[in-house]
Amino acid sequence: MPTKIETYVGSHPLPSEVNENATKRIIELLSDCTEDDLVLMLISGGGSTLLCLHTAPMTCFDESTLFEELTARGAPIRDINTVRKHISHARGGNLAKAAYPAEVLSLIVSDVPGNDMNVIASGPTILDTSTVAEARAVLDTYGVTAATNIEFLETPKEQMYFERVTNLLFLSSKNALEAMRSEAEKRGYAAAIADEQFDGEAHDTGRVIAQMLHGAPEKSAFLYAGESTVTLPSHHGAGGRNQEMALAVLEALHDDELILPFASDGHDNTDHAGAIADATTRAHTLEQNLSIPDFLDGHRAYDFFTSTNDALLTGYTGSNVSDLIIALKK
Repeated sequence: MPTKIETYVGSHPLPSEVNENATKRIIELLSDCTEDDLVLMLISGGGSTLLCLHTAPMTCFDESTLFEELTARGAPIRDINTVRKHISHARGGNLAKAAYPAEVLSLIVSDVPGNDMNVIASGPTILDTSTVAEARAVLDTYGVTAATNIEFLETPKEQMYFERVTNLLFLSSKNALEAMRSEAEKRGYAAAIADEQFDGEAHDTGRVIAQMLHGAPEKSAFLYAGESTVTLPSHHGAGGRNQEMALAVLEALHDDELILPFASDGHDNTDHAGAIADATTRAHTLEQNLSIPDFLDGHRAYDFFTSTNDALLTGYTGSNVSDLIIALKK
């Protein structure tokens, strides 16, 4: 066992004291750096949750409440991470500041539509241009009321902290899309990357894709990457945006069409990675005498696909390059 390697395992998708203690240790290590040091960082999706280090009296519980309310109100990841940058001493360029004056190389794995490195993991080594005022405006826009003890802090704006920082996009959804297209072509499909950064409400996105399939020739494959949202009422069931999309589009699909939305990390807010929507799923629905509108109204996609046995179960994949969608005309 190497004696100079420290390993910390944190929680996700919600912050915790374990994450906070690990972040404190990271800041402590970086603070000892000199201009002769090289710091190599691997930044990926999930980094926002891991890098939680608040100003008292704000706690991890307060951030969890804030995150859950923003998510339930349909806030996209860009807006959520604008807030996150301004409530942690390790996000929004703060790791670069902590490592100064060392040279920093960040290898960045993107889980964000459009690959904006300012948004990925809340940009811990990126010069942030957003402000506390903009973070407050996000809360106003989505009517956030439940979160308390929010302590905002400004991100470092001094250019000197970033002069020796190199941020390299190391892996993104484009790599996954190209691999998917290659495999689809091997299987005889005319494959196309239709959208590399879809967003919007999950049910709307799914129905747009279904319309495209309706007019496509046989053996067509359309591939998508991005991140949708689901606006939730105060009382709702279990599910994720990918399962919700599959459920919302299920009745609209023709018998020769299939849509499979899934989270590339294998975890669509549950142990399901996503779900399959096709004629076979509809047959299972009839066999189980399930009401699609009732499950949609209650946002209970997880229960639905558990009952029909049409969920995609991959386990954690070890990588996150956004959500992906496979749409097939058989």
